[in-house]
Amino acid sequence: MAQIVLGAVGAVASTMMGFGPGIGFSLGSMLGSSMTKSPTTRVQGQQQALMDLRVTGTEYGQAIAFLKGAASIAGQVWWNTDRRPTTTTTTTTSGGGGGKGGGGGGSVETSTTTITYDMDLLIGLTDNPIMGVVRIWSNGTLLYTADASADSGSLAASVASNAWTRMTVYTGAADQLPDPTYEAAVGTENACAYRGRGSVFIEGLKLGQSGQVPNLTFEVVGEGSESPGTYATYDPAKTAYDCGGLSSGYLMFSNDVPWGFASMQWSASVGTQFRPVGAGNGSWYCEFNLGGNEAGCGVANDAFVPVFGLPLGGDANSYGIFPVWGGGYFFGMYWAHNGASGPLPIPADSYGQGIFGMEFDAVAGTIHFWQNGVDKGIVFSGLAGSFAPAGMIFSRLGGAHAGVNFGQSPWSYPAHGSPWMIRSGTIAKTPPSVGAVVLALCERAGLSAGEVDVTALSTITRRVRSLAVSQIASTRSTLELLMSVYFFEMVVSDKIYFRPRGGSIVASIPYLDLGADKSDGKAEPLALLQANELEIPAQIALTYININDDYQNDTQYSDRLISAAAGTVSAMQLAIGLTPDEAKAVADTMLHDQAASVVSTKIALLGDYCRLEPTDAVQVTGADGSNFRLRLVKKTDSYPLMQFDAVVDDISVLTSPGVTSDDYISSNIVSLTSYTLMELMDIPILRDADNNAGFYVATKGDLPLSYPGSAVFSSVDDVEYTRRTTVLESAVFGICTSILGDWTLGRIFDETNSVTVNVGDGVLASTTRDALLHDLVVNAMLIGNELIQFRTATLVSAGVYVLSGLLRGGRGTEWAMTGHAAGERSVLLRAAGVRRIVLTNAEIGLPRFYKGITLSRSLSSQVSRSFVDTGVALKPFSPLLLRKARDASNTTIEWQRRSRLAVRMIGAIGISVPLGEAWEKYEIDIFDAGLATLATITTTIPSFEFANTAYPTAVGVQVYQISETVGRGYPLTVVL
Repeated sequence: MAQIVLGAVGAVASTMMGFGPGIGFSLGSMLGSSMTKSPTTRVQGQQQALMDLRVTGTEYGQAIAFLKGAASIAGQVWWNTDRRPTTTTTTTTSGGGGGKGGGGGGSVETSTTTITYDMDLLIGLTDNPIMGVVRIWSNGTLLYTADASADSGSLAASVASNAWTRMTVYTGAADQLPDPTYEAAVGTENACAYRGRGSVFIEGLKLGQSGQVPNLTFEVVGEGSESPGTYATYDPAKTAYDCGGLSSGYLMFSNDVPWGFASMQWSASVGTQFRPVGAGNGSWYCEFNLGGNEAGCGVANDAFVPVFGLPLGGDANSYGIFPVWGGGYFFGMYWAHNGASGPLPIPADSYGQGIFGMEFDAVAGTIHFWQNGVDKGIVFSGLAGSFAPAGMIFSRLGGAHAGVNFGQSPWSYPAHGSPWMIRSGTIAKTPPSVGAVVLALCERAGLSAGEVDVTALSTITRRVRSLAVSQIASTRSTLELLMSVYFFEMVVSDKIYFRPRGGSIVASIPYLDLGADKSDGKAEPLALLQANELEIPAQIALTYININDDYQNDTQYSDRLISAAAGTVSAMQLAIGLTPDEAKAVADTMLHDQAASVVSTKIALLGDYCRLEPTDAVQVTGADGSNFRLRLVKKTDSYPLMQFDAVVDDISVLTSPGVTSDDYISSNIVSLTSYTLMELMDIPILRDADNNAGFYVATKGDLPLSYPGSAVFSSVDDVEYTRRTTVLESAVFGICTSILGDWTLGRIFDETNSVTVNVGDGVLASTTRDALLHDLVVNAMLIGNELIQFRTATLVSAGVYVLSGLLRGGRGTEWAMTGHAAGERSVLLRAAGVRRIVLTNAEIGLPRFYKGITLSRSLSSQVSRSFVDTGVALKPFSPLLLRKARDASNTTIEWQRRSRLAVRMIGAIGISVPLGEAWEKYEIDIFDAGLATLATITTTIPSFEFANTAYPTAVGVQVYQISETVGRGYPLTVVL
């Protein structure tokens, strides 16, 4: 019964479109039956068709969209787990050890528990196979892109997204299998593979503390071309990882390689494969000299082999590129200086530490760099055909290699066993032609290709960018939607023909052939009838899906006509995706076509014209010799008499420039969410409130943007972690790119030496001499282990400063004023970005594991760093101003003690130097000229007397103040 009803509807509609009731009934029956489910099925209006793809549904019985082109689809949740809670306990310790007692006793520990949630979902997208998913939005924010036009940074950020643990797109291939997580949850016998339907499986979707599922929308692509990605687990026995024969592309590693230093190479000469090469400590790695145009790979402890056909110097100006932990970024890199010790300096051209992208093009022979999302351009060219002998090889360093020691490097190294991610796939959209879409719809309705002819539609050059059939409706209604946008018609004779408007004239009919009639009446052969102009609106407001605005609804207005209905605007809605200029052209054409078709007529012909069909264009000559172009819209066949309904056909209205505003910005930028760089500092306390066991930590993002802050976690066993502090600001730190010279003249301004530091995206500023002398925290910076203050910061390039006018050896670090090396850490000791981690006295000297985790990222997103707090915070400063008094019998030495606590230098009471310990105690070592210790004396006052005959005349002394907690402080050494 439903099929008959739809057939009747088709008959009525076809009469309006010029098909004739019989043809309309047949066509309506064929196409209507394709999506008819029950007698109560109703065809919903265009308004809902524009809206129903935006919100993820979970109800049973919802229609599954049929897609051609690309569309933004929220989909339906076909399966999901319950929300899984994750409990995080934050422990903070306060109090303990302030004032004289020190030692950390009486601390108060406060714990806060936070619960976050995640879940797994299988989301159905389409009722037909797809090419893939190009973009994903969460509550309107773009999280993921695989668009071929996206920049390297967005592709990297998409792969490294922390919104989920895993996202897998299932295209609906005929041989695809169920998602393994879904299959494990429901059982093999219950897991559907959903072949022939597009879907997405998201494992570990992060729901935050609210536990609310976000509204996810997916840009699904039905037709296009794919540059596939390769995902492979590292296998030492495997000879190659095939990248699909690609000659160029983006390459990415997670760097979780076993400690056997196995390496990968990319080489055009072997069909663009990744190959493990080398093993053991003789691992390969690549080196570039950006200044000298040299490149090479090192093996077997600095045996260099040229690559790219370029010479390799292997000198002190060469820099190696080593992959480091980036959590899934493209080529997280650390620059290392050949043969140097410690974290290595950054080249002056700022290709320094940070997140790197490298795009290889074997055809063009170029290497293209980007750093922290900034395009650095092509840095190597002319490399085509010169990838011998080894191609591009990247290796994993195990802490030290060829004299390279990462020391205090902020980078961490992951555990082995994780898979390699090799090149992320991208998709280029290729909208299908109108003919291909029409044929697909007809075949979906049950018609064979031989029953449909879409050949004539090949002249329509505009493509179907976005068509998602999301309603239960007849296929005919979808075809009518396409007809109204692309201006073609259909007619049924021996088969169903689809023909574009504005075709060539198929027949010229003279006036004498008109007016065929069986009766004796003399009706006018060419009676032209003009419709009421009030039925023609002055303007059309066309609402459509704007593909240039992320598939949001938009409205374009046609040019306004001067008509009898001057104030009327006809509102139309089309559930199809167009560009703004295409929508404007459609609106203009619709309005002008209505105006051109206001004149209609009926013509009667004899059987000689039986070949004519609705949709044909004919030329008719009037009584006065005037020619009219008519389009046949209806045929009544009473052979030998043929009667046609026709309208005046003006093909010029089918061409409109569609000039309109196109200032829409389609979102295709995914920000790289920074990973946290962390500097752990076992240094003297910076304020009295910190006079307890503990150390300082500084954190910042590895990218200049998208850094929400971090949380610092600690663990005893590298398994169970406790949150220790939260840092919402970015610290300023980096490395020294020059060596700070020695200084032996004490706490006065060093106007001789300077040091160059690279602090990334941090900013340093100069100050005055008075400001430094009056405040110990102004421009305080840790260089290696020495605390300095700088008066002048001279900007060299972005993030690179030369510091001069230095106050050296602050906070008792005069012992570190000599012996500096290249690549030392440089940390600005300001409050922003720096926090205190409080420990108990019992934890001093014990190894602990620490992680700096970017807020919203999972604890597993970073690897741990082992760190031992040696108690420098509680270590007494060295005494000063040792004086000797000697008489005939005895020698007396006296000194002044120092304090790590604030000292009052003025006031009614005079100078006050707090003790900072439970009691005052010193140890004195007496040594001879050979540095052999002759005696160790303990005293509770800052002086000591001994007989002149007790020791040789030439002796030296080392005086230590004693801490109850950590023992000896730093020594004052004097030769008497």
